[in-house]
Amino acid sequence: MPSTSLIDPVVYYRLSETIRNTLTWKSQRTVNSKIEASGRSQIILNNNLVFLRKQDGSYIAYNWDNHHYMEGDETLRNIIEEWRNPLQLDFGLANICQKYGMHEDDVRSYLAKMLKYHHLVIQQ
Repeated sequence: MPSTSLIDPVVYYRLSETIRNTLTWKSQRTVNSKIEASGRSQIILNNNLVFLRKQDGSYIAYNWDNHHYMEGDETLRNIIEEWRNPLQLDFGLANICQKYGMHEDDVRSYLAKMLKYHHLVIQQ
């Protein structure tokens, strides 16, 4: 696109893909909180995930592989920090719940979403 275009290339791309109905994930607003991994599975951050703190204090995790992003608070930060190195699912869950006083169901919900959008990956 020319540098003088009236629309940002990112916006154009999103509109184009929406019209072509290639962004089918947008129609699926809910994520199944069931994690398709055993408790002993090793989970780690995707190598192409960028994680930043925004000016308003919230956080954003952006996946360069599929262009999915998540915005969140300290919970998102805590999960990302926990899985910077490969860690078993059960151990990471217990660790986060103990350290931050979170309920396991809440953490599982975040993890399921992060696994679905490949922010976290299961190592085989």
